[in-house]
Amino acid sequence: TTGTKEFDDQLIKLNIRQASELLFPGQELKATAILLLLQHTSDVPVVAVRLAQLISEKNLGLESKTWTELRPFYNQLTKMFDMMFVFMFCIIAVIVIFTVYNTVATSILERLSEIGTLRAMGMTKAAVRRIFVLEGLLMGVTGGILGVLLAVAVDLILSVLEIAYIPPGLSFYAKLEVLVLRNPATMLFGLLTALLNTLLSSLLSAGKASRMLIVDALRHF
Repeated sequence: TTGTKEFDDQLIKLNIRQASELLFPGQELKATAILLLLQHTSDVPVVAVRLAQLISEKNLGLESKTWTELRPFYNQLTKMFDMMFVFMFCIIAVIVIFTVYNTVATSILERLSEIGTLRAMGMTKAAVRRIFVLEGLLMGVTGGILGVLLAVAVDLILSVLEIAYIPPGLSFYAKLEVLVLRNPATMLFGLLTALLNTLLSSLLSAGKASRMLIVDALRHF
């Protein structure tokens, strides 16, 4: 299997000598192309440069191309998914900001008398603002850590269940994987994003609370 059903239906695997005899009968062993497989995708640029140097130095009369050059559709598909993920990330970030803002604003509304009392006792606007910002950050840290733990748990559960499916365009089963533990940078980015979102929404609510008049706040006893 190669990953494309149409190609699998037409593919024939033979010994290289038999294939050469079919394509070039009566001639010496020949090959029309050589496919080089690497362990890591990050090694492709280095190997491509080295191959170009060897071909040029030894005058081999060959031409080397990377997978992305042979299959431009791969780059187009990757860019499309990148745009989709960025769009989804922006939507989720906006939802999180408004959710945290609503939570902090509700907390402020329920504690107006407390805010008025503290302000009447001499607490500054900056101190009131700091209280609610710290509460928002605590909410972000708690939610971010719980989110990371939930993602890790889902990854482990799916690994144990070993769910398999046939992806579109393929002719074989593939294992469903959630690459959370293999990419810790993504988890760290998610945690930092949660903290940033909660900080932004908390600053908006805290600023509103700190600017409230003491007399108006005390009326809510």
